[in-house]
Amino acid sequence: FSLISRAYEILSDQTKREEYNILHGFSSGLKHLLELRRSDALRAQELMKLTFDYNRRQEFRINGLVIDNAIYGAKDILEFQDREIMEKSTLTINVTRALQCLVDRSKLVLPDGEAKHEYISGFYDPCPGEEKLLFIKYFFLGRLHTVIVEEKERLVMPLKSHCVEPSKKKHQERRRRKRKKRLRKDK
Repeated sequence: FSLISRAYEILSDQTKREEYNILHGFSSGLKHLLELRRSDALRAQELMKLTFDYNRRQEFRINGLVIDNAIYGAKDILEFQDREIMEKSTLTINVTRALQCLVDRSKLVLPDGEAKHEYISGFYDPCPGEEKLLFIKYFFLGRLHTVIVEEKERLVMPLKSHCVEPSKKKHQERRRRKRKKRLRKDK
């Protein structure tokens, strides 16, 4: 009975059926399999829309962790950090919704050890066999942050080390000190 239920599970899911066919030599349609996985991931992200909207609104309201853009895919493409190239490539997938849905109390932690596409809904492996990165641009306390992690690396957000925009207080303090120095020189 267990073999019958396993066979039914594989045959009733188009993606699993294609994986089975490729693994057992019945098909060589890797491109087709990747298209199926991509559409499954995008379908999962579409189902996350309400949770994404609610979570993002709540985080925005408290000036918490708001993910502006998150792209997962080929290391070669993500290293450029060109948003247009990253989003148009077939070797990447936008995972902003998937990650924002995982934010809890302005924190996001992804453990190390496993590839992100193996356990996060809305992800898939767009380039099997290649090194992958996860690029994230986010806001926390109103300041812009960016981080890039390898696919099996631990991710903790937010961190001060990700901040690319100095705090207003630090910026104002720096300007005040410069003004004082100029006034001293003028005397």
